[in-house]
Amino acid sequence: MYKVLVLVPHPDDEINVAGNLFKWFKEAKAHVTVAIVTNGDYISALTKKRQEEALNAKRILGYENLVYLGYGDGYKGVHLYHNEGNTVVESVAGFSSTYNVSNECPAFHYTKYNEQTAYTRNHLKSDLKDLILDVAADEQVDNQAHEASLDAHTTEVHDDTDNGAGCESYTGCDEPTTDYTQYTCYTEYGTLAAPCSISK
Repeated sequence: MYKVLVLVPHPDDEINVAGNLFKWFKEAKAHVTVAIVTNGDYISALTKKRQEEALNAKRILGYENLVYLGYGDGYKGVHLYHNEGNTVVESVAGFSSTYNVSNECPAFHYTKYNEQTAYTRNHLKSDLKDLILDVAADEQVDNQAHEASLDAHTTEVHDDTDNGAGCESYTGCDEPTTDYTQYTCYTEYGTLAAPCSISK
């Protein structure tokens, strides 16, 4: 089974980054996991609504697995990535650890370890590593060009896991061909990558 990981920082980014690819993924019978790093809680009053919309998008687009990592969408002071490895930071929504927005889509760390984890650079990196290893994707689609800190984290994680072998990582893709068997993607450095394809 061909596995795809769509990794994005915020709810609805999965549509912005890979929206035009979901039809192709479905037709190719790929098993797709969409992982959203933050709870989308920069505006706290919209957090639950944003998760409901992500769950609705999952149903409409027809992919298999939606994962929330449960981290904050913006931080007070220095961003999580720029803090020392184990320094706990507070999100603009007032949280300092991952949390479940709903029971329907609990935070990844909670699902895996039955506990939440503090907002630290090392914990985020560890959760990304666990996610990438658990999904074992053949291909990763993300919007690293949009979110520099996510780019740095995933690059470090791929270096640590040696998951680069067999897993292509793209920052975004153009429209696929009309039969959805081939599309052109960009690498993390912004250069045009060779077209990639998958057998149906």
